Amino acid sequence: MTATEYDIAIIGAGIVGSSLASHLAPHARVLLLDRDLAVRGSSGHNPGFVGQLNRLPPLTELARRSVRAYSTVPGGFENSGCLEVALTKPELEMLRARGALARASGMKATLVSQAEARRLAPAFVEDCVGGLHFPDDGSADPKVLAKHYQAQAASAGATLLAADVLAFKEGAVETSEGVIKAKRVAVCTGIWGTQLLPLPMAGAVVVGQGYAYSSTRRPRTASPIIRWPGVQVYGRDHGDRDGIGSYDHAPVHVPTSDIGGHSTAASAWNKAFTGALARALALLPEQTAARFYGRTLAGTGTEDAAAAIIQAREAGRAHAFNSLFQVTSDGYPLVGRVQDGVYAAVGVWVTHAYGAAGVLTDMILQDMGKGEEKDEDAEIRRVLDPLRFAGKDVVDDALRTYNDIYNRKK
Repeated sequence: MTATEYDIAIIGAGIVGSSLASHLAPHARVLLLDRDLAVRGSSGHNPGFVGQLNRLPPLTELARRSVRAYSTVPGGFENSGCLEVALTKPELEMLRARGALARASGMKATLVSQAEARRLAPAFVEDCVGGLHFPDDGSADPKVLAKHYQAQAASAGATLLAADVLAFKEGAVETSEGVIKAKRVAVCTGIWGTQLLPLPMAGAVVVGQGYAYSSTRRPRTASPIIRWPGVQVYGRDHGDRDGIGSYDHAPVHVPTSDIGGHSTAASAWNKAFTGALARALALLPEQTAARFYGRTLAGTGTEDAAAAIIQAREAGRAHAFNSLFQVTSDGYPLVGRVQDGVYAAVGVWVTHAYGAAGVLTDMILQDMGKGEEKDEDAEIRRVLDPLRFAGKDVVDDALRTYNDIYNRKK
């Protein structure tokens, strides 16, 4: 192991940590650490939905910054648009209000008819009363993006190291490859963040959610990403297969004590999701739904239809898994200074990752005496403060936000 003392060791090489490394590498001696630099932790299992509008304006801003960056990476972002679908007239009124909010935020959004919604996404939309189309949204490929930012960081002088991080203390990081000197540490490890960070940092609660892939098919004309906000379902065209997920169920909390047993953010299916998945499949046109479970819903119990896809893992087969991620009671991730020389970027969605890494970069460079925090980001830094939940019992409050993860009710 080299005797180099790094200005900062970034733990976690998913999209957040890799973005942060690419930001910092031109200005500092950077070490990017991960047990698996192939991006199979959290980012590697993310379906990549990128919807920029959020009722929390700082998150909208971070999403817009991220999309601008992702759009310059070959294969990193597909500008397929997003279609939010209304099944009832009250839901359509909700979408009308979201459209007005989007336009007030400087975003494009158009209310569309039932016929236009079907035309935009015929493989996903059957019954509806209309929809809201966001043409500038789309889907990101977190693996492509993370690898791109890793390469950028390396070309600017960063060191990338595959190793398990066992612990860190002032001035040093203990890894499976030995002890490494580092003046500062940034923890960007997704669901594993609370295992490494000091006790004062709290607030990100790990939950599970079911996501399913259909069997493979021939590629077709790309569809926008789809949301049915009134019934808490989302779906997307993955190129050679379809995907669908639902958060229409009671939150499933994964305690911190259990996180160490997960090597990736893709876990075994939880039967608590089966009913929600069945209801989600029932929204799809019959031909699309059949690719998930191999038969039509006619005469089939909904739980049996969903259960048919849950355990399949063979190449090309439909399968479903438990996707682990984090929620907080106020909807914001935890990004910023935890204590002198220790920083966090935890609970950050792909949607906001590059923008959040930029905000943290300014903070770290200021601490190094190499830059200044931007005045226009003062509010963003305030709401992302990773210490804002210190001393509070946050689990129950965070779980109550699960069924509104897009912050539509705030």
